[in-house]
Amino acid sequence: MVVKWCKCPRCGYEHFMKIRPDTRIKNFPAYCKKCKNEILITIEPRAEVVNS
Repeated sequence: MVVKWCKCPRCGYEHFMKIRPDTRIKNFPAYCKKCKNEILITIEPRAEVVNS
């Protein structure tokens, strides 16, 4: 399973939050420790493309 780090949308801090491919978040109040701001984020899982 590939786990990626989400960047802070305001300051670009890379170790903001870990995201798995099946992560689903809606209106989550995330806090960035670098820029000390709270941001509402929404993350939807990516649809898997199956070639037929």
